[in-house]
Amino acid sequence: MLRCALLNDTITPAAPHPHCLRLAPAYDNFTSMTITLTPDQIAWLAAQVAAGRFPSLDAAARTIIDERMQIEADDLDWAKPLLDAARAGIARGEVTSLADVQQRLADRIGRLQAE
Repeated sequence: MLRCALLNDTITPAAPHPHCLRLAPAYDNFTSMTITLTPDQIAWLAAQVAAGRFPSLDAAARTIIDERMQIEADDLDWAKPLLDAARAGIARGEVTSLADVQQRLADRIGRLQAE
C-alpha cells in the first residue's frame, strides 16, 4: 500500500498521483517498502534526477541511503593516526594562530588579484 505525502491518501502503483514517489526496487530478490516523503524532499530528489545526478528517483533514494550507511559504518580508524600526529604537533608548539592564517590568505589573495 502506498501513501501520497501531499494528499495523505492511499494510491496504487497502477494509478499514482503525478507527484508521488514509489521507492521500491523492481528486483525479485529485494524487499520493497513504502516511505512517505515531504513535498520538499520530493522536489529535491526530482531536481537531482533532472540535473542528471541520478538516472531515476529510485536510484537517487537507494544511492543516498547507501552513502549514509557507509558513513555510519565508518569508525574512522583511518583518521586516528592523523589525529594523534596533530595532537603531538600541538604539544610541541607547532601551531599557527587564526590571525596568522587570515593574514597569509589575505596576502595570497592580494597577489593573485594583482596578477
